[in-house]
Amino acid sequence: MEPSENDRLLGAGIASESCENVQRSEGFQLKYTLEIPMFLTLFGLSLSGAPISNLNMFRTCVHSLNYTVVDCKSFLEPEMINHTQELEKEVQKYVTLVNTTTSVSEALVPAVLSLFLGVWSDKHGRKPLIVWTLLGLTLHAMLVVVYSLMETLGPWWYVVTTLPYSLSGGYNVLMIGAICFISDVTSQDNRSFRLMIIQLTFAVGQSAGSMLSPYILKGVGNIYLLLLVATLYTSAYAFTMIVGSIWTVLEFSHLKEMMSASFKKKPNYGRAILLLTIAAVVLARFTTYGTSGLLYLYTRKHLQWTMKDYTTFSSTSTAMWFLGLFVGVVVFQKYLHISDLTFTAIAFFSCAVEYVIKACAKTTWEMYFGSAVSLFGSVFGPLTRSFLSKTLPSQDIAKAFGLLMFAKSFCPLLSPLVYNALYEFTISDFAGAFLVVTAAAYAMAFVLILIVKCLIARRPAELYQPTDSAIN
Repeated sequence: MEPSENDRLLGAGIASESCENVQRSEGFQLKYTLEIPMFLTLFGLSLSGAPISNLNMFRTCVHSLNYTVVDCKSFLEPEMINHTQELEKEVQKYVTLVNTTTSVSEALVPAVLSLFLGVWSDKHGRKPLIVWTLLGLTLHAMLVVVYSLMETLGPWWYVVTTLPYSLSGGYNVLMIGAICFISDVTSQDNRSFRLMIIQLTFAVGQSAGSMLSPYILKGVGNIYLLLLVATLYTSAYAFTMIVGSIWTVLEFSHLKEMMSASFKKKPNYGRAILLLTIAAVVLARFTTYGTSGLLYLYTRKHLQWTMKDYTTFSSTSTAMWFLGLFVGVVVFQKYLHISDLTFTAIAFFSCAVEYVIKACAKTTWEMYFGSAVSLFGSVFGPLTRSFLSKTLPSQDIAKAFGLLMFAKSFCPLLSPLVYNALYEFTISDFAGAFLVVTAAAYAMAFVLILIVKCLIARRPAELYQPTDSAIN
């Protein structure tokens, strides 16, 4: 019988090794539920994303570029742009500098913590990672409310509001905790499905937040919208609150264990496959941090979209990814038996095509068409995590995810520097150049996954004895 990708990677029996001390959940249990706080978190982030961006552009226009409030007021409007394209271009150039500084400050501490937290969480549990991050996010949201109330503060004060979120670990630490927790409480049979549900929770929260953002902003204004976001984060924090200690985190032994487990030689090209898979995921995440802030600015300038236009597009795109993720994992993988890596390669290729289309887009429908092309583009996240969690020994999963998150933590440090500098340099001639770079990065990720599949396929089938799960 032909061995599975899991068996080829680590050999018979190793991939199915489980941690005896971890209790696997069967059915719905509230204590194992992360979907509710994750939904509240992503809903809040998407709800406040565009309004905060508009607020920073307004503060830049008034305080940094010294225009009048009347000239800059339209930056706060969700449905219209009344200022000139010259003013829009000038403000965007300055805001990209503020955004770059914000991204770097948010990424420094998580980059260090991600080296230690995988091993630390093996000993002290996963939920403290989630709780600390949500506490930091809650404090950040409260400071943003203060920032919006004090009209004399310039855009650089927004950087200060992000410090609690950064010091608590940020998005990277939140993901380490969530993924490792799900891996702990699920079996191999339902792990892909549960990771898919988490990803869908993110998609629903993001889509709902983007869709409702302009209407809530128009109805209640910036301050009350930001208060609502702070309430959402507080609720998420309260849902997951437990007691933990951070002082045991920064031990050198944790770093040593993570590096040893990740870089030690593994049978059947295991080390190369692990590192190539991580490299592919990091390339994809590099583009995410680069395009997330610029796409809104790009559509404002290139297509003259309002905030309402962009949030409608964002929520529709997220809904497409939601549908693609659900259909891809639940239907295509289950009934067509497409492997995690094959589907991941399809996802990366479709994303490369998507951003080529968006770079060349001159009308609104072309932007929507680009998003539709990458219908399955979001599946690579849960599928690569599922692939690694199935093929690694259970005691190495958190360490490998820690290395993955450490590598990804450089993305918000470097990506804004590259993307924002490129956007500022090309804004007058070809503002979509950053989308071409994004397409190239996804194409490279696609090639890396193909190399991983080739390495797995090179192992002779007769060297392996299929595990029970492979036979089934």
